[in-house]
Amino acid sequence: MDVSRYTKKMFFSDVFPTPLGWFAVLLSEYGLRRTSLKPSRELAIQGIRGEFEDFSNSNLELMKTTREVMEAYFAGTGFGLERLPLDIRGMAKFTQECLMVCRTIPVGETRSYLWIAKELGNSKAARAVGAVMARNRLPVVIPCHRVIANSGRLHGYSGGLNLKLDLLTLERIYNTPAT
Repeated sequence: MDVSRYTKKMFFSDVFPTPLGWFAVLLSEYGLRRTSLKPSRELAIQGIRGEFEDFSNSNLELMKTTREVMEAYFAGTGFGLERLPLDIRGMAKFTQECLMVCRTIPVGETRSYLWIAKELGNSKAARAVGAVMARNRLPVVIPCHRVIANSGRLHGYSGGLNLKLDLLTLERIYNTPAT
């Protein structure tokens, strides 16, 4: 008998203000499960409730690390998003692959949907990559805001194009070496 389906899974949440809005995270024992960056605390919390209604706050070490990394990111004092473990269980293989390629885009730079498709070995999959980015449940941490149209124009973002531009601007300002 498979008892794993009867075992209650534990999820933890945190929400805190940033210069660009409120950032909410949902964590499992495996890592970040969902993130949300919204203009209000309430909207940010709604953004992480998509899959699970039952979660609590905790002093989990991962929660502390996640907050430290995200606060450093938004303050421009550190861009260690790759340090955060992700819980991407249940996602299709193509989705996981797209998101992992997206995660390699350097801070302050952009790449196109076509670039990601080519990195995956299928230049005809640009639209499918766009669909994956549109459903990214870990915005900012998986930096889909760094993905743009092949023409170089900003295209689509779950938080709106203004937020996408704000995130890119934040990264470029903080990532530019002093002269």
